[in-house]
Amino acid sequence: MLATAVGPDGRSAVMAGGNDNEIHVWGLRTGKTRQRLGGVGGAIWAVGFSRDGREPTVYVGEDFIVSRP
Repeated sequence: MLATAVGPDGRSAVMAGGNDNEIHVWGLRTGKTRQRLGGVGGAIWAVGFSRDGREPTVYVGEDFIVSRP
């Protein structure tokens, strides 16, 4: 994983990067994957969460992309 961010509620983390360019949303209390989102078609440089904390946000190249499950 190349990028990691903890959600504003402290219960989730989003991680991304690597050879598959997948986005993983983890439950911090359980340590298990909540969601696995397919590759976004480019290298993922940074991750975060939307302002409301509901959606992972990834930075791909020159564009921000909000990935919806």
